[in-house]
Amino acid sequence: MISDSDILKKIERQPKRTAGFKQMVRELGVRGDARRELSDRLQQLVARGQLLQVDSDRYALPQVAGGKNMAVGRLSMHRDGFGFVIPEVSSLAEPLKAKLAGDIFIPVRMAAPKGASCA
Repeated sequence: MISDSDILKKIERQPKRTAGFKQMVRELGVRGDARRELSDRLQQLVARGQLLQVDSDRYALPQVAGGKNMAVGRLSMHRDGFGFVIPEVSSLAEPLKAKLAGDIFIPVRMAAPKGASCA
């Protein structure tokens, strides 16, 4: 039986502090029903916020993902091809939480055609 601390320590020791499911199965020597238990424990760690699921089978420590110009949140897409990420507050660093309280407006920069006035 693998404990949560064993899983977290294994991921913490990785060079990029991320690990894939198959990698953990191999390195922890998990076989048979223990694979399902490992998968369940990973999902519990994600639900508690101790791990982030970066990809379908890749996991990272939250502080590592925060330092890599990444945000966890919901993606809202527009039909014209652009989208917005609505970040989960728990995934943000403390200085950003205060700055992102409320709405943010980023104005579009447009160049005026030659000879036109911008008044």
